[in-house]
Formats: sequence, C-alpha cells, structure tokens
Amino acid sequence: MKFLSSHIIAMNSLELKHYKITHNSSWLYFKHRNKHLDNQGWKIHISSTLKNLSNIIQIVVPILLEHKLSFKIPVTEYAAKVILFGGAGYLENGKVITIYVGDKKASDLESIIYVLASACDEFSHDGFPNIITDLQFEKTCIFLRYGGITPVIKYDKTSNPHQYLIDYEDHLVEDIRRIGYFKPNWVQLPFFLSNSIDKLKLQKEKENLLSDYDLHEPTVITRRTKSSVYQLKYNNKLVILKQASRFSVQDELKRDSIYRLKNELHILKLLKDCNVPKIIAFNQNEREAFLIEEKIDGMPLVAFFKQKNYVANNYTNITKIIINLQNEIKKIHNHGIIIRDLSEQNILVDKNLNVYLIDFEIASIENEKLPISGFTVGKSLIDWKHVNNRRTSKEDDYFAFGSIIFFITTSFNTGFNEATHNYSLSDYFQKLNNIALSSCKGNYLNLALLAVKIMQKKQLPSIDEFHKFPTKLQLTIDDKLLAKKKKNLAHRYLYFKLTSLIITDRNDVFNSIGILKTAKFYMQKTNDFTIYDCSYVNKWHIFF
Repeated sequence: MKFLSSHIIAMNSLELKHYKITHNSSWLYFKHRNKHLDNQGWKIHISSTLKNLSNIIQIVVPILLEHKLSFKIPVTEYAAKVILFGGAGYLENGKVITIYVGDKKASDLESIIYVLASACDEFSHDGFPNIITDLQFEKTCIFLRYGGITPVIKYDKTSNPHQYLIDYEDHLVEDIRRIGYFKPNWVQLPFFLSNSIDKLKLQKEKENLLSDYDLHEPTVITRRTKSSVYQLKYNNKLVILKQASRFSVQDELKRDSIYRLKNELHILKLLKDCNVPKIIAFNQNEREAFLIEEKIDGMPLVAFFKQKNYVANNYTNITKIIINLQNEIKKIHNHGIIIRDLSEQNILVDKNLNVYLIDFEIASIENEKLPISGFTVGKSLIDWKHVNNRRTSKEDDYFAFGSIIFFITTSFNTGFNEATHNYSLSDYFQKLNNIALSSCKGNYLNLALLAVKIMQKKQLPSIDEFHKFPTKLQLTIDDKLLAKKKKNLAHRYLYFKLTSLIITDRNDVFNSIGILKTAKFYMQKTNDFTIYDCSYVNKWHIFF
C-alpha cells in the first residue's frame, strides 16, 4: 500500500475521466467535474486501521464514483500513518477517507450513509480509531460532521487563519473544531441520526469514569492522538490525569492507546522504589481509560537547561544531574525494566537537582520479544538489528543516555540520517564529534565527547569519568572511526584552533598561515588509539 492511488486508477479508469484529480504531500483529491462542490455541508469520515485501509478503499471508491461524490484519501501509506498515529493532530485522528456530501437533502445523506455502512460492515467489527469531532453512525466506522468544504477564511490580528460558515441569516459563524461539536446549533439534525444521538447521550451518562473522583480545576497539558494529559486538583493536591481512547494508535497486534496506558500502569507498579510518578487511580470501560498519577514538582530537562541562570549553567550542577540520571537508570534496570523512551521531555528535575522519569507507555521487560512500537528521533539507532524498533536491552537505554548528555552540552539533537544504517555509523559518530568540537570548549567539550563515547560503546561510564578529564588538550579517537578519512578528526580540530588563535607576540608569528607552517604535530602511536598533543603551542601565548 505504498501509493494508495494505484488501487483507484487500476479499478476505475473509465469513471475517473469525470474527475479532476489533484494531490499534495498528504492527500489525493477527487473532485467531480460536473457536480458543484458546496462551500459547506455534511462531510462523511470513514475510520480504519492501517491494515484494513487498502481493502476499504477498494470497496468504497466504486460506491463514491457511482454516486458522483467528491472525496479525498491519503496519497501514500506514510500519509495514512501520519493521520492514524497522531502526526496530523488529535482532532484529525482516524479521518482517513473524507467524502464531501454538502448541503444535500436529508434523504440523500441517509441513502449514502446506509450504503457505506453496509459496505464497511465487516470492518466495523474489527476495531477502528474513534473520530472525536464527529457523530458516529450507530456502531459503524462511519462518522459525520457538518462543516466547511470550501469555507470562508479570515485572518486574526496575529495572521492565523480561521474558517467560517454562513448561517441561514447570512452571518459568518466560525467553523468550530472541537471534541463532540459535530454541527452548529442552527443546523437541523436529520431524523435518521436521532438514534445515534440518543445512544451517544446514554453512553456518556453510563460511562462517566470520573464521577467517583473529586477532580476540579482542569488544565490541558497536551492533547495527542495516543492520549490526552491534564493537570487537575484531587484532594487539594495537583495530579496528572492521562486519558486514552479505544482503537487509537493501533499497532500491527491491535494494541491501542488503552493498552499503552495499562502498560504504563504495570511498569509503575514495578518501580515503586524509583523516582517515578506514584499511582493514585486507574479506571476503564469499553471506550476509554484514565490513569491518575501524582504530579511531580519538577521541570522538564529540556526546559531546565534553557534557563539563563547560575543553577542551570553551572558545570557542577550539570554533572550532578547527569550522575543522578545515570543512577535512576541503573535502579530501573535492576528491576528488569527497559525504559525505551528516554528523552529530555520525559525527565524532570526538581529544585534539589533530583531526577524523575515519566511516561512509561512503551517501556518493556528486558529482552521482551514483542514490545510496543515507538521511539524518539535521535534516541536510538534504527539499524537492521532494530528494524522492528524492539530496543529491549540496557544498551539501548545507554545510547539514549549518551544522546541526552550530548544535547545538554551542545544543544544539538542527535537525530541524523547517518544513524539509520549500519554502513554509515562511522560517519554518524564522526559528525557528532565534529559538532562537539565546534560548539563546546573546556569541560563541556570533554563531556560532549564522553557522550559520543557512551553512544558508540553503549556502556555507562564510571562516576570518575565525569570529573577526571585530561589536563592537556588531548583527543582520543578509535582508529576504526577514521579509517575511511584521509584527514582525521584530530587534525581538523587542530587546524580549526590554529586558524582562530589570538597571537600576542607578533615577532614569532605574523599570521595564521605562519602558525600552520611553523607548528609540528606530535603523534604518539599506541595499539588502540592516536593522541594528538598540542600543549607545546603555549610558547606563543595562545588563548582558547
């Protein structure tokens, strides 16, 4: 299913001559040439898992062509994944096929709805993402929403676009897109949908999972396809509430966001003596699940080091945080748990520089055969060994740990294309060394180079390695890393430094070219590495 358009063009070449077909990077649009497309009206969304989408397209498209309806589908499999796995935002989740019905008569809308529901019946029983902005038609994978098709667009004072509808009195009304708001109040609901509304109301009353908890003062932290996260007050204390929906972000084993949330619950129970959130409550039904955790009084690591203050930029404090993080990783590993999503966003630091870890939805038991899929870019090597993103060994967490240290010291994320293939890994680590050498100095340079070493070796360093750095300017590099390069990294580093020096004695050297001609590079060969020592240049009163 690499290019979904091939299914349609192969099946219906004769009917397609009546359609104007356009596309962008996300969608393939089919607009009927002889049918006017209304500015607003009813839109039908068909939800599907990635596995069923190709079959649904082959079944549904002939029906749409027969009824001369305009529609759109994802242009590629990757575009479908973006919609289904959260890349397009939580409000777009599940909307893999959109059909533009418009302001047709209720009988016409009813007719096409029943035809589509019957055609997709087998897929309606197989699970599919819920579309939270729409009204679900009975228990099928068919959803409806009244909104803009080619709407009026106006811009606010900050140049953000807003879509508008025109009501029955010709007034502009904003096209609101939010959970449960499937039509404006002035649009009459077709009678055949009243049964769906009654079921929706009954279901909401029956499935109020939070009615037994005294929760108030809610604040949205994040809304994602896999789960929404809120801050609330419970028993006069701040708590975090995670909400997951059935069938959203399903993997190939049909494990959805509720499965992920229950996995986090299981992991947290195993890590009671670690610096992780404490569980307050968990509840679920057929459609959704809630996990309430204590709110840790700390700041995300990525935000902590953006502060321009002494605490965040003091080298001693930085090493303390890193060592505390390493100790927490060891404690978690001692329980047989692999974190698998170790990143700056999932680490909190409190005022005493203690470190806490959060977000264990994809964590696993060590060497688990079928862990939940998912990873953070730059925090893993996606090579042939990890083609299915297993990453269930301690070494995989060590790599992420090194990546975090590298980010702290250089402000660079380690997600580069060279990390995606075994044959380019030497180039990948050399690139990281180059970044470290050009963006850091002093102890921060040594710490950044140590981070690369941790990533390359996938081994945790001893505590002494965070403090005992060479007094001379030395750079140690594996011979294998430089085997393909005529000019090695150390040589280029010296070249960079020698061409940007501040010279205080012009009688000895007149310019940087003279330095390069005068300097002699001393090399000491050993079995495992080469040391480039340029401490002798102090006779020129050079200041780094």
